[in-house]
Amino acid sequence: MWISILSDNLAKTLREFGLRNAVLSAGYDDLQAWHGPIADDFGVLPPAPFERSRIYTGDAQTFAYSHVPQICKFAGRYVAVWSNAQRDEDSAGQQIHYSLSEDARHWEPYRCLVATDRESGQSRHAAGLCVSAGKLVAYSKTEYRLKANLRPGIPSFEGTRIDAFVTSDCVDWKEYKDLISDAWMLEGPKATRSGRLLCPGFHNEGMPVAFIWEPDKAWGKPEIIPVPRPEEGARLMEGSWYQTEEGTITMLWRDETQSLRLYVAFSDDDGRSWTVPVKTDFPDSMARINAGRLSDGRYYIVGNSCAQLLNRKYLMLSLSDDGKVFDEMFILADGPTHRRIEGRHKEDGYQYPNTLVEEGRLLVVFSVNKEDIECGIVDATKL
Repeated sequence: MWISILSDNLAKTLREFGLRNAVLSAGYDDLQAWHGPIADDFGVLPPAPFERSRIYTGDAQTFAYSHVPQICKFAGRYVAVWSNAQRDEDSAGQQIHYSLSEDARHWEPYRCLVATDRESGQSRHAAGLCVSAGKLVAYSKTEYRLKANLRPGIPSFEGTRIDAFVTSDCVDWKEYKDLISDAWMLEGPKATRSGRLLCPGFHNEGMPVAFIWEPDKAWGKPEIIPVPRPEEGARLMEGSWYQTEEGTITMLWRDETQSLRLYVAFSDDDGRSWTVPVKTDFPDSMARINAGRLSDGRYYIVGNSCAQLLNRKYLMLSLSDDGKVFDEMFILADGPTHRRIEGRHKEDGYQYPNTLVEEGRLLVVFSVNKEDIECGIVDATKL
C-alpha cells in the first residue's frame, strides 16, 4: 500500500531530475552529449533565494566531525547546537556545542554545552531544541557503556537515553537525566494546536513512537505514544511533522530499509493515536528531513529529496498549499562539495536540516560533508 503526495507535474519533473543526474554522473558533459535533442531545462529544479553563513568549520586538530544541527530563537537571539567528534561519527567522546547570533548571519565562536570524556565510553548527540516555560531546553541523545564492536571500526553501545539541559541565559545549564530510555529523538518538540509539545521518536530497533510533553514541562519525562509498525516491515526513524488547517497531524518518516521513499502517518486527536504508516511517492535518499508550515500558511519539507541512496548533494525545499499534495520543489544548496578530513560515515553533501519559521522567511541549519555547520535564510516571499 502506498499513497501519492506529489502532484503529477512535480512527480514528472523529479523523474526527469533523476535521469538528468544519472547522465551527468555517468560522465557526460550535458544531456545533448548523451542523447540529444533534449531541452536544456529537462529535469531542472529552480533555485530558491538562500543566503548562507558559516556557524562552525571542522578542524582536524579538534573536531573534524560536525553534524545533526538544530536551531531556535530564545530571548532575542538565535541559538544553534550540533554534535562534534574528533573524527568519526558517533565515537566515544562526541559532545555537544552551540553558538549564538543576533541576526542569524554572524555567529559567535562556539561554546561547549556538554563535554564528553572519551574514556567515559559515552557519545552525545544534539537531539533538539525548544522553548518551554520561559527557558531554553537542549536535548541530548546519550549513548553509554561502550561495548565490544559488532563490526570492525563501528562502535556499539549497550544503552541509549535522552537527557535535557535547561538554561535561562544560554550560559549556565542544568542537566535533567534519563527523560527517555532506549529510544531516540533527533528534532525538538513543537507545539500542536492545543499547545501540547509533540516530537517524533523511535526505539532502537526502529519502532516509531511519538513523545508528548505538556507546554511547561519539556524537561520532564514525556508520555510515549506508540505508532503502529508498517505492515511491510519498514524501519522508520528521524521523523518530522506539521499540522494541517483541519487539525490533522501529518508525520513523515525516513525508512531505513532503503525504499528511498518517505512514509507518512496521521493523527486526528492531537497525537494521541496514529494511523499505520504507509509509503508515499515522495523521494528520499535515506536521510533526515524537516517539515513544518511557513508564516504564509504553506507547508514545507526540507531534505535530500532524490531517490538515490545517500545522495546528499542536493538540499531541497518542497512546498504544498494544503499539506496533502506537494507541487513545487526548489534547490537550496547544491554543487561540488567534498570533505577535507576523512572519518567514519562522513559523506559529502548538505545534510540533516533543521528549520526555524519566521515572518516571511525560513531559517535552515545543516551540516556540510558532516564537517561544517551552516545556516541559510530563505526569503519565502520570493518563492
